[in-house]
Amino acid sequence: SFYHHIGSKEKLFQIFQLKIGTESFKILLEKTNGKDPVEKIFILIDLYIAYVLKFGYKFCRYFLTLSLKNHAFANPPGALNIFLKDCIHESLNNGSFDTKYDADYIYRCIYSSLRGATLIWTLEEGKSDLRKDYENTLNILIDAFKSK
Repeated sequence: SFYHHIGSKEKLFQIFQLKIGTESFKILLEKTNGKDPVEKIFILIDLYIAYVLKFGYKFCRYFLTLSLKNHAFANPPGALNIFLKDCIHESLNNGSFDTKYDADYIYRCIYSSLRGATLIWTLEEGKSDLRKDYENTLNILIDAFKSK
């Protein structure tokens, strides 16, 4: 029945990404209205971590594995990633971030460290405090990118 209606695990993964992305984006727009771009980055990351924690490490491990298999891990599509890139560009344009860093570099640092923290959390079977651990990492990154 599953294969008749869905087709494959990969198709289920795509459906899940679209559904979560759409729901998340609506919430994100509400929470970030009127905020500066650096605050928006923190809100976005907090929302991402909330979804990871909501679904748990087993679920995340499965979908991280699928995304690696389908090469979606390195180059994710979706509105949330575009939103993050837009916040980074806005932070560079308004002087919040130092222009010695380009937007792609900042994006790769934030995104890869977040995915890495999530992957480690799943490998540790959710025993560490993902929110606290990544908050520390994100603060270090944002401080490094800020204009002095």
